Amino acid sequence: MSEIFISYIPEDKRRARQLAEVLDEFGWSVWWESAIADDEHFDAQIQSALKSADCIIVLWSPGAINNETILEQVQLGLKKKNIVSLTYDEVQKQHDLPTSTYTNLSHWNGDAADKNIRILLSDIYDLIGHPPQRTRDKIFRNLVTFVSVMLLVVWSTFILSIQYKNKTQESRDWETYLNENKSDGYQAYLKLYPEGKHVRTAEFKIDSLHEAESWEKALIANSVSVLEAYIQENPKGTYKDAAFARIAELKDEEAWQEANEENTVVSYKVYLRLSPNGKFASEAEKIIAERTRPKAVVKAKPVERTYLLKTFSAPKEVLSVAVAPNGRRILTKGWDNTAWLWDLNGNLIEELKGHTDWLTSVAFSPNGNRMATGSWDKTAKLYDVNGRMIGEFNGHTFHVSDVTFSPDGEYLATASFDKTARLYKLDGTFVQSFQGHTEWVNAVAFSPNGKHILTASNDHTARMWDMKGNMVAEFSGHIHWVTSVAFSPDGKFIITGSKDKTARIWRLKDRKNKKLIGHTKPVNAVAFSPDGKKVVTASADHTAILWSLNGKELRRYTKHKGQINDVAFTPDGRKILTGSSDRTARLWEVQ
Repeated sequence: MSEIFISYIPEDKRRARQLAEVLDEFGWSVWWESAIADDEHFDAQIQSALKSADCIIVLWSPGAINNETILEQVQLGLKKKNIVSLTYDEVQKQHDLPTSTYTNLSHWNGDAADKNIRILLSDIYDLIGHPPQRTRDKIFRNLVTFVSVMLLVVWSTFILSIQYKNKTQESRDWETYLNENKSDGYQAYLKLYPEGKHVRTAEFKIDSLHEAESWEKALIANSVSVLEAYIQENPKGTYKDAAFARIAELKDEEAWQEANEENTVVSYKVYLRLSPNGKFASEAEKIIAERTRPKAVVKAKPVERTYLLKTFSAPKEVLSVAVAPNGRRILTKGWDNTAWLWDLNGNLIEELKGHTDWLTSVAFSPNGNRMATGSWDKTAKLYDVNGRMIGEFNGHTFHVSDVTFSPDGEYLATASFDKTARLYKLDGTFVQSFQGHTEWVNAVAFSPNGKHILTASNDHTARMWDMKGNMVAEFSGHIHWVTSVAFSPDGKFIITGSKDKTARIWRLKDRKNKKLIGHTKPVNAVAFSPDGKKVVTASADHTAILWSLNGKELRRYTKHKGQINDVAFTPDGRKILTGSSDRTARLWEVQ
């Protein structure tokens, strides 16, 4: 029997096959679906292989968490103390696993030399020892094989010819359908051979394929009605519990959104009645407590001015904006995979093309002669003043989230969802990688003297690095993702924005910070004014706020009808440019 048994759901078959092939290379015999002899002893084979295995490897994915078959196999492994856990799709962050230790293979690409595979091998060694001794001398092995083949070739040919002659048409058809592994093929088999040898296996595979397809469609749709339809169609399905859990999350999120849109004490109390244990219950309780606390009577504020000067309409949501150093041109994310260059009168000058996926960031060089863009296609690109692409920066393994030029215009820094930032010369030469964040890096900024860079990450921190890739400071305090960062013009302060709805101004000499509280949704972007005396924050609550360095709110910009994704000052400090999901960029007055 096999030394290792892999426990998984049909949705993870590709992962199981990939893992089995690697373990086989290291010398273990592995049992998984391909080892099933498709006959009437289907269940018996699984139970026999499970009980005789020295090690049970469980592939934990969202669909496997509440699967009854997986949980039964896990209980046997826990009883025998021979279980090893592997996690996919970051499932360990959302669920408690039956085992305290696990290896995360969410980003494994099949490489046998991957460090996480080495960790897995070490766990297996500790559990059952090294694989049985195999013949390792290649010359001897080849000699044995050659002699064996020469002695048995005639006999093998004879046996094979007999087997082929005796093989029924049903068996040959079954092998064809099994190799294709498609629902139509198995249905064709059942129609041709209603009393056939493999009827039960064919029905099992049809059900598994159909349910996996239904679940995948439900996940993509991500709506309550589609998930409920999945449960109705598969009342005892593999993913039933996961569907119920996702429905509860969606209803909770919908109730919270409704409460936020109404934004009253009553609406938050209604949310708590509907979802007393909901994801946002503590936040609702906090808001209710703050708004029902007695307050001193203050004079009514005068009607707020809009300060809006100009609107630039775009065909898609505007994720990123930049202002040229001379203040005469602006750059925005344009249509699909392009960026658009405008003059201040709202006239489109050029369209920057070249990316093959969604654009995330735009930037001007300090002298205004170059422009840069970042994209989900894992690259950044360089353009001249005429919008002609003249360079490309490669090396990231996931989406590029931000780009920025060095103060002297000689270098380009990029941030990426691959958890790193990278430094390049403008000719595309890679210079340095900045590694240490444990989650996506969302933004990157240069210090005014060009000696440090600052990064923002989903690991709730911002970090400052020297140009050799050494971390020199970490800024902790936010309780959610850090979305954006910026240096003050004199290099004495930094500002960070976060999904926790706040921004913080940090004094670098002692790392003390001032929290800016005023937004009701995540802060997506931050910027210092050219004179360093003000900061601006942009939020998913459709507003941008102008602040003094001591945290006093100076002005609020409220005309956007969608979340504001990016913000920038004009070089003279008299205007602010915002980009929004409402498909506009807007220019506002500061003075």
